[in-house]
Amino acid sequence: MTLIIIFILGVLVGVGTLWFIKHTNNNQLKLNKDYFLNINKKKKELVNKRKKEILEFMNREKRITNTEVRKMFNISEATAVRYLDGMENDKLLIQKGSTGRNTYYELTKQAS
Repeated sequence: MTLIIIFILGVLVGVGTLWFIKHTNNNQLKLNKDYFLNINKKKKELVNKRKKEILEFMNREKRITNTEVRKMFNISEATAVRYLDGMENDKLLIQKGSTGRNTYYELTKQAS
């Protein structure tokens, strides 16, 4: 009889432990997912804000270079290229020149 009670208690403790582990991990995963979704949202907001600033700059100056974008935001060349290429793909900018120092971007008629 004692062995049966010990066995039943062992099963209950095991099931309770498994339930606790399962629910703790699910909650932790949910927190991690929410955390990363929030970071991604903030990153998109920052990129959109910077693209808006680029357009405002171009409305004043009529053109912009990769170097100017890098200096505006203190970002790498690759990041500046991503911003400018994305804006070109969105038909907001047009690239003048193929590569190098003489390359700059102008607003498209659609963006003006």
